[in-house]
Amino acid sequence: MNIPLKVKNLVKKYNTRDPFKIAQYENINIMFEQLGNLKGYYRKILGRKFIVVNSEIDEFSQLIIISHELGHALLHSTKGIKFMREHTLLYNSSIIELQADKFAAELIIHDNMDYEHFLIENCVLDEKIHKRLFELKYIK
Repeated sequence: MNIPLKVKNLVKKYNTRDPFKIAQYENINIMFEQLGNLKGYYRKILGRKFIVVNSEIDEFSQLIIISHELGHALLHSTKGIKFMREHTLLYNSSIIELQADKFAAELIIHDNMDYEHFLIENCVLDEKIHKRLFELKYIK
């Protein structure tokens, strides 16, 4: 799966890197709810796609989470993937999560962006997540 090419084609098709707009164009509903410690998730219900994001976290963290969940919605919506998600204990460390992270990195990190520009103060997400996304973007 060529994720950089998939993202490049989406950006070209919709003329934006904004995950909110891409979700809208792809008929994926974004909802904000109080989720406690959970930051967000993706679900497909009766053929409709939903991204649910914790409303109590900062906007930059929401941007990263929506980009990650958009990756699931666009890369992992087949029945086989859904079965694996629901029946695999090691789901969090799977290739599926890596692919969604790679999708988010390709979408929100612009070419030639330096690491310091990518870091945002007062962001709920740990700096390790920022570093991981940056590495996924630039380390092949």
